[in-house]
Order: sequence, then C-alpha cells, then structure tokens
Amino acid sequence: MEDFKFKIAGKNYTTKVVEEEGGSLLVTVNGKTYQVELPGRTPAPKPVIRPAGGVAAAPVAAPAAAAPASDTTVVAPLPGTITKVVAKAGQKVKKGDVLVVMEAMKMANDIVAEANGTVKAVSVSEGQSVNQGDVLIEFRQSYIGPVIRKYGNMFRVGDCPADPIRNRVFGVQLRYLLRGSAVHSDMLMWNYEDTPESAAKQVIPTLLTVPQISVLLDK
Repeated sequence: MEDFKFKIAGKNYTTKVVEEEGGSLLVTVNGKTYQVELPGRTPAPKPVIRPAGGVAAAPVAAPAAAAPASDTTVVAPLPGTITKVVAKAGQKVKKGDVLVVMEAMKMANDIVAEANGTVKAVSVSEGQSVNQGDVLIEFRQSYIGPVIRKYGNMFRVGDCPADPIRNRVFGVQLRYLLRGSAVHSDMLMWNYEDTPESAAKQVIPTLLTVPQISVLLDK
C-alpha cells in the first residue's frame, strides 16, 4: 500500500493505493474507494476513473494537484507522464493557475500554483516521464520578504537608492511582516555639497530600520 497526500485549491486530499491480485488497484481518495483497471492486466469489475486519452464508462473528474516541495519549486506529487506544459519561463502566474498537466494512475491531474509568482524555469516537457518528487517548475524568489525569512536573520528594503519615501514605506512594511528580525534600509546617498536638511530627508525615514549609508571611504 502506498499513501499520497495532495493540497488542491486549499483543500487536503489523502490517497491510498492498494494493488490487488489480478493486477487491479484500489484507490481511496478521502475515504471514497475506486477500483482501477490497468492495461494489460486481468480486468477488474469496475472501470477506470478517468482515462487521460478517452471517455470512461463512469467518468469521475480528477482533482487538480499542487505539490510544492519548497517555497520556490513545484514537484510531481506521484509518478506519471507530462501531457501538457502550460507555464513558461518568465511568466507571471496567480494562485490556482494551471502550470502542468500530468497523467498519473490513468487520471489527468492539473498541477497548479499555490501562490502568485514568476516562473523561473520549466524543468519538464510534454511526453516526459517523471517520478514522485521530481521538480516540475521553479519560481523566481525575491531576496526580501516573509517567504525567504527562514534563510536569514536580517533583511533589506528592496532596491530604492536615494528614495526616502520608498525606504520608509517598505521599511515599515518589513518591520510588521518580519517581527523579531532586523530590517535595514536601502542605500542613502547625497552629495557632500547638499545641505543638512537634504541629508535629514533621507536619514529620518530610515529611523525605524538599520540605516545603510553609502559613502566614499577616502572622504
């Protein structure tokens, strides 16, 4: 017996697969059991759930499956074959968007995004066989923000050099999001000939963060 767990559109699914004598499978999804007949083996009393290439005698729609291995990758939830690749490198996707369609246990499964993001790389192609845990999609992850918090203990406001307003707004946002972690501002820059008032306009908005001051070391 093999157990598989899926999280689909925010709902958890637990699947158990038991191979019977004669070659058929008993597939239990959240307490409901189906008997699945595999090609080339002794026929089972009940038809397949949903063939990916045709119409079943008693079709049941396969649930969409999303299986993120981490915050930046989506992996195959179980062994199967990629039948369609929807996502492209550089594409911005929203939570619930279909990334890849794969056939597994004679069911067509939509692999969906569990969060908004930008696709960094697509690691599979149509017709490719994959094993459980193989990486299908990689997402580009920003180096700041709450998702990446577990990788460090200090975080910087996004690129906004010499922009006191963005430094202040983003600094406050990160302080609220990353409670207990240090947050430092983006670079503060001004000309040595500027007035003290000009310097103060950049320094004051960063007082809720650790200021990052860019200066020439020989001055």
